[in-house]
Amino acid sequence: MSATIDIDIAPILALPVEQKFALSEAIWASIEGDLQPPAEELTDELRATLDRRLAELRADPSIGIPWEEVRAAAVARRKK
Repeated sequence: MSATIDIDIAPILALPVEQKFALSEAIWASIEGDLQPPAEELTDELRATLDRRLAELRADPSIGIPWEEVRAAAVARRKK
């Protein structure tokens, strides 16, 4: 993809390498932020459900499912 830039980037190109890296990281971070869907507000009902589930897990950690198992199951479902 090629885009036209309507700004003078000569001052940017003249920056020291460290500053160019810092600038590129800042730009990339802003792009990543733009790609993320906006966070939705939690409803009181959802917040109560999450609080209840967290309390249950803290009371009995054995009811939790390790992330590796959850991920493997999700990957397997996606392959179907």
